[in-house]
Amino acid sequence: TNGDDVADKKEILLGPFETKDTHGMINNLFRGLDGWIHASHGFSNVSTVSGKDGNSVTMTSGNTFRFTMDGQHVEKTSDGRINPFGSDLDKWGYHYSADCHTLPIYQIIRNGNYTQWGKMVPNIGHAPTMMDYGLNSTALSGLVYYTDNQFPEEYQNSFYSGDVVTCRISRSTMAFTGSTPKANRKADFLVSKDPWFRPVDIKIGPDGAMYIADFYNSIIGHYEVPLDHPERDRNSGRIWKITYKGSQKSPIDWSVANLDFLIEKLGDPILQTRMMATDELVDRFSTTAIPVLKKLVANGGMLEIQHVQVLWALFRLDALTDQNLKTALTSNKELVRVHAFRILGEYQSLNQQEFEWIKNGLADASAHVRRVAAEALIRHHSMVMVSPILQTLQKTKEEDSHLIYALKYALFQHAQNPEILTEIAAKNWSADEKEVVALIFSDTRSRIAGEFLMEYLKNTKISEEKFLAYLTAISRSLPVAKMAGIIELAKTKMPHIPAFKKAMALNNGARQQGMTFPALLNAWNLQICQAVFKTYSTGKANKTERELEALKHAIN
Repeated sequence: TNGDDVADKKEILLGPFETKDTHGMINNLFRGLDGWIHASHGFSNVSTVSGKDGNSVTMTSGNTFRFTMDGQHVEKTSDGRINPFGSDLDKWGYHYSADCHTLPIYQIIRNGNYTQWGKMVPNIGHAPTMMDYGLNSTALSGLVYYTDNQFPEEYQNSFYSGDVVTCRISRSTMAFTGSTPKANRKADFLVSKDPWFRPVDIKIGPDGAMYIADFYNSIIGHYEVPLDHPERDRNSGRIWKITYKGSQKSPIDWSVANLDFLIEKLGDPILQTRMMATDELVDRFSTTAIPVLKKLVANGGMLEIQHVQVLWALFRLDALTDQNLKTALTSNKELVRVHAFRILGEYQSLNQQEFEWIKNGLADASAHVRRVAAEALIRHHSMVMVSPILQTLQKTKEEDSHLIYALKYALFQHAQNPEILTEIAAKNWSADEKEVVALIFSDTRSRIAGEFLMEYLKNTKISEEKFLAYLTAISRSLPVAKMAGIIELAKTKMPHIPAFKKAMALNNGARQQGMTFPALLNAWNLQICQAVFKTYSTGKANKTERELEALKHAIN
């Protein structure tokens, strides 16, 4: 405030975040296309934080979240994983995130439910991964995706991950199948012979150089070695800068950039430059920039990358008209359509026309557009969208795992609305559609969902795995009064499945519901045990029957 470049005041925007585990702290804050601050929440800590509007989120171990610049609102952007550390974006607007303890690269599906220690696996599965290889480490941190042009072309559009155990920085590239990315491992970018080299974070600077935070320490164990151990080095941390010689460039002084310059930089080939120009334009010029942006949209002829940034700027300035958006949604440029649907997904609510646009997006020729439209429906729900979701699922190839999950998770979120759930359960679906509805309902805790599954199991032949999972869902969702019918269904259907497996499925559902075991279920458990004892007493026990003895101990 007094011009000496030393802060004279501070304001708490959000908190408090738990700090009991200091290797799982809030990290990697970055500003997104939406203008929000995005961040990662780390392992073990449990934090409940509220925006100024009173809306709160609770994060347990791994999560990603975002909050407005003024701390007014906060919300999760994904749930799960162990210890996220490292984030970046690509030109499509996809968010990539590292997880120290599982895989160095995830492409985050909006609000996706990711694997986490101790978390029950839903029947639709957790959100998918994009890697079929690991890096043989549990300390992978500082993910970046290089979209600059200072490095040679071979090293552009690459992921870089720090590894503090093996003292190296790995490199991976990416290819899409539909909307699903797959990482491809390349030769390590940097390997240090110094066993103290600990690259805990990586960032790409405005000059295109790579900056590496090196913890530089002989000890890296957080739990294994006390934090006050005398061999921990407190003084030798350093930052390395890696630049490609022969391709130097100077960073831009954004503080003096005028409006014309910022408009020009909205079309810069480097993503981070385009984003910085958008932030400066919105923050410093605000509403005075709107007429210029409107003129650009009206005249057309922009590069698609510039058109994308103009759309986001207008949206953030609350000046994007329905006509502006409609034109972008039907653009012949794929990148423009993708971002137009991303913006539509940011709306607080959708009207009938906007849902119709989303429906068109689900039928778009581009898998990326279909994916972003599906993610919008994870947040926005309407019964009129259920059939389009199911139809798109039937047409999606199995290898596009990210689109398949986004569609299933969108349908699951729809089913959490009691009115939509009731309509879904009552509708006459085709056999293929009913199969998907049953899967979604098996993860939905509702009496209506349980009754739907009862009828489905009575009339449909399915795999043993699904049959047992659906028995658990039914037992978890229906009241004690329905137990006689549930047990009868379990006994009579799929007779080749051992009775003890069916009983255990019902037991699991009862436990998950938190109910005291009903007398009928206890009686069936006892009956199965007695059959086991009888078999043993006649000396006819085999391997399968020995497994039943485990049930006896579990029941006792």
